[in-house]
Amino acid sequence: MPKLVILVADNGLTGPELFVADPFGTGVALLRDIRPGPAGGSVRPGAENGGLLLFAADDGATGRELWRTDGTAEGTRPVADIVPGADGSYPLGLVTVGSITYFAAVTATHGDELWRTDGTAEGTRLVRDIRPGPADSAPGHLVAWNGQLLFTANDGTGGTELWISDGTDAGTRLLRDIAPGLTPSLPDLTGGAALGGQFLFSATNGSSGRELWRTDGTAAGTVLVRDILPGAAGSSPEDLVRFGNVVFFSAIGSGTGRELWRSDGTSGGTSLVREIQPGLGGSEPRDFLPLGSRMIFSAFEEGLGRELWVTDGTGPGTRLLADIRPGGSSSNASGFVALGHGGAAVFAADNGVHGTELWITDGTAAGTRLLRDINPGGAGSLPEGFLVVDDLVFFRATTAAQGAELWVTDGTSAGTRQVADLWPGAPGSLPQLLGVVEVAAPPPPGPTPGDDTLIGSPGADTIDGLAGNDVISGLGGDDLLIGGPGADTLLGGTGRDRLLGGRGTDDLLGGAGADLLWGGRGADLLLGGKGGDL
Repeated sequence: MPKLVILVADNGLTGPELFVADPFGTGVALLRDIRPGPAGGSVRPGAENGGLLLFAADDGATGRELWRTDGTAEGTRPVADIVPGADGSYPLGLVTVGSITYFAAVTATHGDELWRTDGTAEGTRLVRDIRPGPADSAPGHLVAWNGQLLFTANDGTGGTELWISDGTDAGTRLLRDIAPGLTPSLPDLTGGAALGGQFLFSATNGSSGRELWRTDGTAAGTVLVRDILPGAAGSSPEDLVRFGNVVFFSAIGSGTGRELWRSDGTSGGTSLVREIQPGLGGSEPRDFLPLGSRMIFSAFEEGLGRELWVTDGTGPGTRLLADIRPGGSSSNASGFVALGHGGAAVFAADNGVHGTELWITDGTAAGTRLLRDINPGGAGSLPEGFLVVDDLVFFRATTAAQGAELWVTDGTSAGTRQVADLWPGAPGSLPQLLGVVEVAAPPPPGPTPGDDTLIGSPGADTIDGLAGNDVISGLGGDDLLIGGPGADTLLGGTGRDRLLGGRGTDDLLGGAGADLLWGGRGADLLLGGKGGDL
């Protein structure tokens, strides 16, 4: 099904608010001004659930509460006012397991506890008051695993420990008190990884320091994998990523600094891959990304700086992939995300000439190159916040003339372009990508005389917005989009589209393909995009 990209941006009028972009990166429109005025809706990252994106926002009247959007203006609304009045429940850490989204929320009666929602008011409720009364159990590190929720919480008797939930009161329980007594084990679940029927993570049991642990969802099956660095200091495993039948991570070993390790979930199968930077300094490997039969990451080596590395899981197969910034200075390659086809990854790096810009690699030295110098000169465009949507990657980039705005790439220089200049001029709209929502095709029956958000299908559509201030997106196909009276935004998408603004102040964005744009009466903005446009 087609996807819509949901983001927070500031157009200079509304403050940071919710916007929507079509999946082809041909245009962006304001989805809803949650908190009217320049303050913005204080939207916080959320979680996808079916055809919804759930998130926290503050409309200025009910405080920060749970909201939802299906990519339309009318479908963007509060889910539940958990704490009536202006205080808000401050939903945090949203994670979806199946059809249920879990989160932590604060109420005067129960404190900070675990909640769940299916995207409806009646389906939003407290899962369990883990620490009874107004004191907080402070659920954190929420992760989906094996159809259940793993998280950390403090019931007031055992410190912050490992918990598990199936979404019911009875099925929400302490998995194991890893550090007995009031000493917390502080499991790092968001930095962990699933491997077969197990979940690997780091925790401290009070005597071994922070080390590698695993759980199979039972108390007996929650055990220390290996005491990598014996003693109270611990090896502090970080950034666990599954690669094939093992998990890779960084850890501090005996006589080494932080280096690249691997584990199959057993003590014997947990070993150092390679000591890249000899001595106690360590290479500090991070940003692991599986890419085909290899895994790329960044690491530091004396004389090279922090650069792009690759591994096949063996010591000899762990090597420098590209010295992007030759010499001892670092390119600081980071933010690796795989393109939809999985054969290449884009990332940010600084070669010492262009500043931090957008790069691409296919896992080979020859296939690692600057993708586009978005902001010419030495300052760089500072690409960040990458979001993969099918075969495209959306991200934020900064130019001297337009500031920080929304960009998109298909992995080619020509296909790397700005989606929209939402706040014209140097300040920029500072977009923050939240996620995507899937929309049904064909679209729901449509236009009314009021304000509509109408989404087409991948095929050829004819959509008439009638009266009102409408947002119409054609998606794929050769579309006919008619704004009608009102201030309309028409997004053609791909294909040979015809965009007719009608009366009112309209924005017509043709997108890719040979398009016909006719503004009609009113002060209109017409942007043809790629293709032979009329």
